[in-house]
Order: sequence, then structure tokens, then C-alpha cells
Amino acid sequence: MDQNGKPPTGRRHLPQPQEEDPFENLPKLPPPPVNVRPAKLSTLALADRSLLSASFRHIRPSWRAYIHYVDLAARKGDKAMERFLKAYESLTPQDRRTVWPEQICDLANVDPGELYGAVCRQLWETKALESSTISSIQHPELLLATIRLAKKPENYRDRELCFRMMGSLPDKKGASINIFNTAAAQTAEVSLPDRAKLRSFDEEVIEMSRDLETDVPFLVKSDPDVSS
Repeated sequence: MDQNGKPPTGRRHLPQPQEEDPFENLPKLPPPPVNVRPAKLSTLALADRSLLSASFRHIRPSWRAYIHYVDLAARKGDKAMERFLKAYESLTPQDRRTVWPEQICDLANVDPGELYGAVCRQLWETKALESSTISSIQHPELLLATIRLAKKPENYRDRELCFRMMGSLPDKKGASINIFNTAAAQTAEVSLPDRAKLRSFDEEVIEMSRDLETDVPFLVKSDPDVSS
């Protein structure tokens, strides 16, 4: 081949294949209606938060405090949360303030649903303990306040409530509703009251055949008015 890059004479070179335009064979839109403005291309709005961070937005003081509940789940033996916590601790302090939970899930090979479920479970358990603590602390003060109000002549409802709490009055019998709160939803069989069951299709057919066998056969009289 010559130095100038030209092919030697006497040889034929095939043309280079040209890349096909993927949009060449697309159908063309018809012209727009008359006397209307052209449609503007809308820009895709970017989300301010990821889906997991939006789900954790009610956690205080901020949604990033979810990592405390991840640490609590890891201390209880949750292997997936242990991997998540190790991946989180391997980041720099700057990355910890800017990373999204979904990114750490990919880094630790943890399903986002596992993270959400573990955080919700620890939230439920810790808040239930907090509610029990508040109820235990406030119970004596509330009881003393109720007793003080019950001593007034017009507050007969408070007196009735105090006597019922002390066991001096029989509690009213009525329908009670038991609410069982569990961290994880569990399927339970619901026992329905016994009711009269309908017969199946096979039983209906057998019963019908018995009725036809026992009943007296009927005759159809010919009507002289009806021409054959």
C-alpha cells in the first residue's frame, strides 16, 4: 500500500458498511391541527428523596436515624442487618451523610424489603416499650387525680370508676374486643359459626332423580285446537 494511504491500483475494494439509523423506519406523525401551538417537551421531575428514605421520614430526629434501628436488629442476630451495618460503617463520614439506603442495600446485598421490615419491627418494639414506660409512670398520678375528683359531690362518674377499679362494683358484662398487636403479620384461621350448608350439585341431581322416580308420571293431553 502506498504511503499516502491510497489503495494500490488494480484492486477493487468493497464499500464500507454504513450503520443503520434506528429511527429511520419509524412511522411519521401526521401534521398537527391547524392554528395550534406546538407541544412543548416536558422535563422529567427529579425526586427529592428515594423511596426508602421517604418511608423513614417519620423517624425522629431525621430519617437517617433509621441506622439506630438497623444496629439494634443486628445486635439481636439479624444477619442481613449485620451486613448492612458493616457496609454502612465502611463508608466515609461524608458518604454516610449523603448516601441513600438503596445504595447500601446494593453494597451489602440486602433486599430493600428486609431493611424496611427490620426497621419497622424495631420501631414497633421500642415504641411499645416507651408507651408501657409512660403508662407505668403516669398511672399513680392519674389514679390520685381521679380519686380527688371522685370526692366531689357532682363527680359521681369518677366515684363509679374508682369503685370499679378497686373491685367494689361488679364489672359490666358486655362484648369485649381483644386486639393482639404483633410485630409481624401472621395468618390465623378464623372459625366461623356453624350454619346450614347448602347441598352440592351432585346431591341436588341425586335428589331430583329420586323425586322423578317416586312421583306419578303425568300425561300430556293433546289439544284439538293445535294443528299438527
